[in-house]
Amino acid sequence: MILSLSWLSSSLWQRFLGISPQTASHIRYAHLVFATPWVLPVALTILIVAALWFAWCYYRDGTRPSWLVKTPLLVLRLLAFLSLMIMLAQPTLRLREEQHLRPSVAILVDTSQSMGLTDPRMPPQYVANEAQATGLSPEDIRRLSRIARVQRLLEHDRLLKSLAQRYNVQLYSFASQAHAMELPHDKNGVPTAFPLALDRAGGDSTQIGTALHQVAQDLAGRPVAGLLVISDGENNQGEDPLTAAMDVRALHTTVSTLGVGDPTKTKDVAVLSVLTDDNVRVHNVVNLYADLEQRGYAGKTVTVSLLRNGQPFQQQTVRLAPDDQKQEIVFTYVPDQPGRFVYTVRVPPLPGEITASNNARSAVQNVIQKPLKVLMVEERPRWEFRYLKNAILRDTSIQFACLLLSGDDVNSGGEGNIKVYGFPSSEQTLFDYDILILGDVPRSYFSDAQLQLIRRFVEDRGGSLLLIAGENHMPQEYVGTVLDPLMPAVFSSSPNPITTDDPFQWQLTPQGQESPIMRLDDDPTRNLQIWQSLPGMFWCEGAERVRPGAVVLAVNSARSNAYGPYPLALYQNFGAGKCYMDLADSTWRWRWRVGDRYFYRYWGQVIRFLTPRDLPGNQRFVQVATDRPGSSYRLGQQVSITVRLLDPYYHPVKVSSLAATIVGNNGVRQTIALQPSPNAPGLYTARYLPNLTGKYTISVTSPQNPNAKGTATFVVESLALELQKPELDERMLKRIAAAGGGHYYRPNQLDDWLRSLKNRPLVVTSTRETELWDSPFFLALFIVPLAIEWLVRKRSGLL
Repeated sequence: MILSLSWLSSSLWQRFLGISPQTASHIRYAHLVFATPWVLPVALTILIVAALWFAWCYYRDGTRPSWLVKTPLLVLRLLAFLSLMIMLAQPTLRLREEQHLRPSVAILVDTSQSMGLTDPRMPPQYVANEAQATGLSPEDIRRLSRIARVQRLLEHDRLLKSLAQRYNVQLYSFASQAHAMELPHDKNGVPTAFPLALDRAGGDSTQIGTALHQVAQDLAGRPVAGLLVISDGENNQGEDPLTAAMDVRALHTTVSTLGVGDPTKTKDVAVLSVLTDDNVRVHNVVNLYADLEQRGYAGKTVTVSLLRNGQPFQQQTVRLAPDDQKQEIVFTYVPDQPGRFVYTVRVPPLPGEITASNNARSAVQNVIQKPLKVLMVEERPRWEFRYLKNAILRDTSIQFACLLLSGDDVNSGGEGNIKVYGFPSSEQTLFDYDILILGDVPRSYFSDAQLQLIRRFVEDRGGSLLLIAGENHMPQEYVGTVLDPLMPAVFSSSPNPITTDDPFQWQLTPQGQESPIMRLDDDPTRNLQIWQSLPGMFWCEGAERVRPGAVVLAVNSARSNAYGPYPLALYQNFGAGKCYMDLADSTWRWRWRVGDRYFYRYWGQVIRFLTPRDLPGNQRFVQVATDRPGSSYRLGQQVSITVRLLDPYYHPVKVSSLAATIVGNNGVRQTIALQPSPNAPGLYTARYLPNLTGKYTISVTSPQNPNAKGTATFVVESLALELQKPELDERMLKRIAAAGGGHYYRPNQLDDWLRSLKNRPLVVTSTRETELWDSPFFLALFIVPLAIEWLVRKRSGLL
């Protein structure tokens, strides 16, 4: 039953239904429904019968009070009966409410460190543009910071009032993340100012993509007329801003951008990264790679220095590459003493540089005294085995045990420089090795206990496992065993040979191009050329797919399945150790015409990569690590600390509480609590935010063994990301706007952005239901008539 809405204007009805006058004004539809409608026709029949019955009872005695008294009594009784029938039908009032929500406008203002810069060299046309938009003089444009000019732009020409008349204005500041800002309002609720300030805490990076995603989540479910990002466009960390802009566009709104700053390129030389092995051995050759990038100094000769623990160690004279081109510098040295060292690559400040804070980067390296110990097991002397064995034997610093199952030397101690008479059957014997190499060995050679021992060697001891595929046994016979999860790819239990008539090349993945393992030449371009020129192969073992978290370094250039090209070289971390797989057993072919040059270099780098962090003494039972071993952290970046507690048999140790002591360059000691990992017994984690640059040392002592103490070192540097490329990047801002379905604007085009906004309110419909049958109104409608009828009958002598 559809009802008229005029009665809702009555305050009595509003109080009865429990709605406010404002809500009542949004009601567009009222409908009376009955939960048990079948009661109504039955009630009508009963009501007619009751009316006749009551009338006969009242009027059969003509000597009693007159019909003028009896008729109202009959009406009262029928009214009470009617109210009872209505309650039994359970009436419900259904109201439909429609609200027209004003759309929002989100303005995201970059408050990173680069927005605190002034632009004294800004081109005249850009100065004139900002002067027109802000009302400032050209002198003020060159004198004031970017953030101050943005504030003047937003407060100029009554922008706030224009926006507030049609939209809900949402202001966000962002640097490393977005923050909603409260706008001051006047007595009429109109915003009066934009309270902008640089982000002193998290302003060391600009993350436009991250900010867009955060704002989109904040405004989800509300109509948004548009988003405006005001920035210099130097997105230097975080999520991809183009992807984020497309995601926002999918929410039926647009992302526009407005650029502020000087587009003139600044002059700078930066050390982008320093890469070397985390763990090396004394008297082994070590390579340290540093990437440089410069702008404004192309062709200039500079001295690049390598410092060890702050002291001069090596230096090179380098001619700088063209602008914005990455340039790799390689330092080669032989550690002469064990310990933990901080290596720093530094370029001296050059005239005209905007900042010298990015002229140095560091890496931490652990130098181990103990010789590397390797055990290799192979079934037959295939070519891959022969040349790899010889390569390892050439390195006299490696203690090498070689077990060939089909050879004549099985009972004579093997072909290595240390004797082995069978695969180890005890933890003490196997755990004394650092690297275990398994070739095409049949599963039947190992007992179940030995397979479990191999797994614990990797997972608990932290050793490295190198698997080299073969045509007969490896890896298919190990599918479904305890070694299966260690392999970085998923395989079938049946052989899956991938063969070709024409030889295929090893194609480096992006991770492979960056990895020291695959460096056959120190020059990246030359390195790729060498990989493309190496002799090809005709066989590899096909993996079904790569496991999540595994790193693929090289793939088959010719064959693939539904998951992509077949991997050839890949690895994954497993517990405290790692497993590396080579799925083609023909790297010996790389010796054609060049001898051992590339074959030995590749396998030497694989062995160095697999060298575990073998800690001396009791440190092996308290293993302390960070999430960036060997690398430096930027100031303001959190450090993730991981501690593993082990007993002398490498079993995890559980304790109720564990603490770490952190000492910085200033000598200040800090103690932080470590939390146990719920899914990894013996593993404890914590996060630490350093507030100063320099070298930090983490120390942890086992609560169960005071002699067991582990340490780790990390370096914190001020990378000054915001000063590396602080100029206005209009190209990036235009790409973000195009991806977000908006436009790029200069400051004097702000009115064009206002006109582009869509003022489409969102109609939100909701239904409100109020049950009437159990309300006091119907109860009173039942009781009051009966009470009145009873009183009148009593006074009239009808009882």
